[in-house]
Amino acid sequence: LFLFMSIFFYFFLSYVSALECQYKVNETYQEFGNYLFDSNGDYFGEPLILKDFVSEYMNLEGCSPVPSFKIYNQYDFPVNLHIVYTLFHPRINTYYPESERKMESEIEIAPYSEERIDSTCLDIGTNQILEESISYTITGEKELILKKGNRQMQREICKICPSGKQCLNDNSLCNSDNECGSLICNIAGFCGNTKVMTCPNGLMNCNNQSCLYPSIKESGEGYSCVWECKSGSGKSGICERDFRENLIFLVFILIGLGIGLYFIFKSFYKKSWEKEESRIIKEAEEKAEEIISSAKNKLKRLSDEIEKSEKLKTEINSLKRGSIEARKIKKELEETNESIQKERIRQKEEIDNTLEAYGKRYGHRFVLDNKGYIRFAKGFISAGIGGYLHRWIYKNAHGKINDGYEIHHKDFNKFNNEINNLEELTPKEHQDKHLNRHRYT
Repeated sequence: LFLFMSIFFYFFLSYVSALECQYKVNETYQEFGNYLFDSNGDYFGEPLILKDFVSEYMNLEGCSPVPSFKIYNQYDFPVNLHIVYTLFHPRINTYYPESERKMESEIEIAPYSEERIDSTCLDIGTNQILEESISYTITGEKELILKKGNRQMQREICKICPSGKQCLNDNSLCNSDNECGSLICNIAGFCGNTKVMTCPNGLMNCNNQSCLYPSIKESGEGYSCVWECKSGSGKSGICERDFRENLIFLVFILIGLGIGLYFIFKSFYKKSWEKEESRIIKEAEEKAEEIISSAKNKLKRLSDEIEKSEKLKTEINSLKRGSIEARKIKKELEETNESIQKERIRQKEEIDNTLEAYGKRYGHRFVLDNKGYIRFAKGFISAGIGGYLHRWIYKNAHGKINDGYEIHHKDFNKFNNEINNLEELTPKEHQDKHLNRHRYT
């Protein structure tokens, strides 16, 4: 039966593979993610598409171009967006520490169009927009909000049969109706639409329940139909022997009795030399024991030497790996220190060049304070000891600075102290300028 099923399965293999998971049902499930929801909290659709993120490096000449990103509206209606995101500046050194600022923007995007959101720079160095911080609400024709939540989805899955397992395709091997998608396992052992079918060549129909091979059961084996027995006869579901089998069985009994009698008589003649045989065997066993003992000792010595050799080899390999790793770490540290040193030299050269340029122009030595402002070195009496260069330039140009007023760099670049870049502001105006810096850059 197994041989037949294997052959039958081989011929239908390609057909069954093509029908993989023939019986299917639809399943509803929840999918969690970042989606657009309406004012009732119901799922609306996929979020607008964010792309083309640009991070910019601000130097002494300013921030150009500015950090930005684009938003694409894939819907067929215009959207009015209120966008909130975080602008981030990583730490460079004590003069330029890490900082971030929450930014807001309003923009309208036409259907199937994109718009760019331009930001600003917080300080010298890299300035970037954190994509994961972006959130927005949509107003106008549709009132929508971007947030995390579940949406209901449909998918097609394989049907589960009463057996508790995936339903078998038609023409698949089976043992019961509950395994088949058609709920019919035919008498040949395959899923289909008909229970009783013509049995394949070489098999016979047994009580409309299964297809079986005739004349294959030996005596003593169970059967479903008596024609399965080689003898052609049986009783109570057990195959019986035929006459020829009974005759052969009797012959084997007689042969067995003859062999038994032979060994009984032979034992009487063996007693005389059994003692001598025992002595010879004992001597041979003692000699063999000596040889085995000697071989064991040699094997143990050889095993100990091999173990010592393996331990030594392991220690050598460990030392080699440690040496290679140490050289690698040393090289990485040297490269890191070299990179840091180059950056320090570059920043120092940039600052020194700026201070030297102002020194040549005004005939005095200048220094940079810890807030990034250029100040006179001690000893310049007319400007006051340690005075700010930009205040001195403004006062010389306009004659005075009103009490309580501050001098502001219009482009927010503290190194640009040209008179057309300076303006007089109250402390509150000055503070507002810096808080809303993105509007002026």
